Amino acid sequence: MHAETIPGLEPVVMRSRVLEIGCGTGGLARQIARRGANVTAVDASADAIAEARSLTASHLGIEYRVVDIERLAPRGFDLVIVHALPAPDVLSRLAEALRPGATLFVSGRHRSWWSRAAGLLPLSEIAGIARAALPGCVLRRHFGGRYSLRWVKRQMG
Repeated sequence: MHAETIPGLEPVVMRSRVLEIGCGTGGLARQIARRGANVTAVDASADAIAEARSLTASHLGIEYRVVDIERLAPRGFDLVIVHALPAPDVLSRLAEALRPGATLFVSGRHRSWWSRAAGLLPLSEIAGIARAALPGCVLRRHFGGRYSLRWVKRQMG
């Protein structure tokens, strides 16, 4: 995924705290940090985080952490990016991590007529889970059995 493919990223990044979940080797985290964001990038794989650290210039200031998403309880982010739909309770927790007016963006693969990969949910099931946890979210189907989900936390008051 490239930073240009995330709807609403441009106005958020220059002033934002960004959390990327499932960062892998940190490619997207580095793109976002180069735009001036304060990035925290997490992954469950210690090997991926070690490689991300080795590929990242220190001046970018990215905080890489090995974290199990089930134990993650973040707070105060302007943008949370997730690379696969988490469990509903985790999705709700991530929504709580956002400041009012901030965005939660999920990108992943869904099961389609041509892709019956194990563990992939049909888009209709993804939509049900997402809409229950994030009322008003926008779900889009993309080429190649991919989807994206965008939800903006309401401003208070």
